[in-house]
Amino acid sequence: MNKISLLFTTVAATIFLAACGNVEGPRVGTYYDYPDKNDTTLFFKREYNAQHILKQEIRYVNKKRNGVSKEFYDDGKLKMEITYEEGLRNGPSKLYYESGQLNMVINYKGEKKEGLTQVYYKNGVLAYAAVYSDGEQVPGIREFRESGEEVEQPEIILKKSGRTLLEISLSKKRSNVEMFWYASPEATTGLPINSVTADGVGQLSTHAGQYVRVRVKYTTNFGNQGLLEAETKM
Repeated sequence: MNKISLLFTTVAATIFLAACGNVEGPRVGTYYDYPDKNDTTLFFKREYNAQHILKQEIRYVNKKRNGVSKEFYDDGKLKMEITYEEGLRNGPSKLYYESGQLNMVINYKGEKKEGLTQVYYKNGVLAYAAVYSDGEQVPGIREFRESGEEVEQPEIILKKSGRTLLEISLSKKRSNVEMFWYASPEATTGLPINSVTADGVGQLSTHAGQYVRVRVKYTTNFGNQGLLEAETKM
């Protein structure tokens, strides 16, 4: 083997070992670190940029993501941390602004949103809050301006016409209005109300004595999804 070939082989081997995390010193690329050398089921996958700054850290147990995985900005500041259990998002997921201020918190249970979701402005003021159950948004949201002032949400207006016709509208006009109705308190799947006008007014024809639960989805002035619910008996 000539000197050039030997040099090339040595450099290639060094790069390969560095990528595997077996060479000490400044890190660039992907490394696999085992806290306990006698336990190969637990390890961290860490990725570094060209400036040797940690960009991502993922904790694995039995080849599945377990614990808190982290992602970082180019300067090393924390960007995101997600809690996993057996490879699924389970627990809080947090996103941060480059300043370090908390941007968003979403709670998960088995990859589905569960519990309170919150979004914050860069000044730390709460911007949006909604609750989820089994991945579905629960009616009722809260929105705030950067000053901290809460933004009033519309209400559902149910207007009966005779004994069988129900008119549905919002107290404030909103875009992308969708309406659904449920025939009983126990019903879990709503039927869409197809006769919704451009102004977001819907009409439902039922029969006397019918229990009606109405759910309305809409886009808020801040671009979030609003969700309201109301009920009546014809």
